[in-house]
Amino acid sequence: MTYDRSAIMRRAWEIIRKADVARFGLNVIKRNALRAAWQEAKFAAEDAAARPVAELSAAEKELVCIENKNRQTDADQRRMEELRRI
Repeated sequence: MTYDRSAIMRRAWEIIRKADVARFGLNVIKRNALRAAWQEAKFAAEDAAARPVAELSAAEKELVCIENKNRQTDADQRRMEELRRI
């Protein structure tokens, strides 16, 4: 699973800008903002992964099967890249 780290950091900075830095301190707010941004990204990824399999296309189904393997070969990695380009 890959995450868009730049989007996560942008979201964290949005949270930081809205926070009361004078009251809590910048380090505490940064730490909590990053945790919240990562948690939001993980929940969004789980929601996307929770779609029913019937709604997935054939390429998406194949991609999910490869991603869920315990061990992936080089051929699996290449096939995943091809499927993601589709």
